[in-house]
Amino acid sequence: MVGHTRMIIQEWEQLAERSIEHSCLDDGQRNQAMEVFARDWEVFCELVVNEYGEYASTLSNDVR
Repeated sequence: MVGHTRMIIQEWEQLAERSIEHSCLDDGQRNQAMEVFARDWEVFCELVVNEYGEYASTLSNDVR
């Protein structure tokens, strides 16, 4: 994915959502895609927290 090297996780989420919103999908497909994305995004975030949460808590606020 292409983006600024300092993009935060919320910006990646917003980029994905806007990509779906501005896609060539019809309304039904777009709604289904947003539902799938929302579900998968939650799974992804849980995975990141479970995998890296302990490590992240050791970082200074400057790095976060």
